[in-house]
Amino acid sequence: MGILSDYGALERKEKSNLFYADPEVAGLEKVPALPTQIVVLRGVEWRAGHDLPPPTRREVEATFLTHLSRRLVTGLPEDTIFLESEERLKDYEAFRPHTIMVDAAITEAKDGTGVARYLIGFGAGDAILRAEIRAVHSAIPEKPYEASLRVRSNGSPWFGLNPRVFSGRYTLKKAAVQAGNGLGLHLLERIGEPPSQWWKK
Repeated sequence: MGILSDYGALERKEKSNLFYADPEVAGLEKVPALPTQIVVLRGVEWRAGHDLPPPTRREVEATFLTHLSRRLVTGLPEDTIFLESEERLKDYEAFRPHTIMVDAAITEAKDGTGVARYLIGFGAGDAILRAEIRAVHSAIPEKPYEASLRVRSNGSPWFGLNPRVFSGRYTLKKAAVQAGNGLGLHLLERIGEPPSQWWKK
């Protein structure tokens, strides 16, 4: 089980593995005029089972959280306060009431098969990681913005020149980087100022 409230409301974004809340049903996209003054990232829950070694799990969690945080920090308007816990929220709420609370979770994590990644490629042995985010604006708590992203990673074997892909931990961390950046960028499209993607213009 993940942290999203209604998986039936999720729509697929183009041909990617990103699914997000239909803006006509729920989400911040429906009310773009609401200001965002504080963003609180409350951490990452692990809901992918316990079949991975604890050190791998901790590193994957930390990698995902780090890249999600960095993506949000670099894309939010300069006057937005970004907090990584609720501890100091009361210091700001009195004069900045418009707050978005962001929860994240890792709901699937499979380290794949290193030999297949290294020797075969083309998707064989890929590590798989699925992560979710749920963002709630203080003005409309009944309409959360939700998204789920599933990433496959081969660790970039570079035609046999990168033996690190034998490691499930290494390859899952690569997937965590993609998931953190991907979900962060997608959320910024609704609440912040996403970096210019000039190569798509």
